Amino acid sequence: MIEITAFIAFGIVLLIVIALSYMKDSEMTRKFSKYEKILDSLMKENHAIKKQLQTLEITASLPKETEDLQNIEERLALKIQSEINDKIIPVINSIQNIEQAIENFQSEQQDRIYDLEERTKSITKISPPNNGSDEEKIVSLYNNGLSVESIAKDLQLSVGKVNLILKIRGLLRT
Repeated sequence: MIEITAFIAFGIVLLIVIALSYMKDSEMTRKFSKYEKILDSLMKENHAIKKQLQTLEITASLPKETEDLQNIEERLALKIQSEINDKIIPVINSIQNIEQAIENFQSEQQDRIYDLEERTKSITKISPPNNGSDEEKIVSLYNNGLSVESIAKDLQLSVGKVNLILKIRGLLRT
């Protein structure tokens, strides 16, 4: 009987140990679930804080990046302007030289035209056309017995003109 009581006592102790172990286990499970919930909320908070930090870093770096971009744009604009000046200024100078040469050429041509006009005026003043007096001279020389060729030579006229005048006056027949 002692053995049975010992088995029963051992069974009761074993049940108590199992019950205590179960209670401790359930208590630990509750604590772990609390810790798990707390850990999850902390992780979510940590994630939210990291996102906020990233957005803050981005917004904090934007003015610096904007300043950097503005500096780069300014330097690029200056570089482009200097390149344009280096390329365009010689072309502009060449165009100005060409314009100056054209103006000089025009001036020279105007002077030449003016000189030619003056010469033409002086030539027409020296020997104005005296058609009427030439006709009279031709007729008088022909009546004096000179040939058509000698009349043309003396008056510096063409033979055809002398012939025409004499034919018109009716002195020369064909």
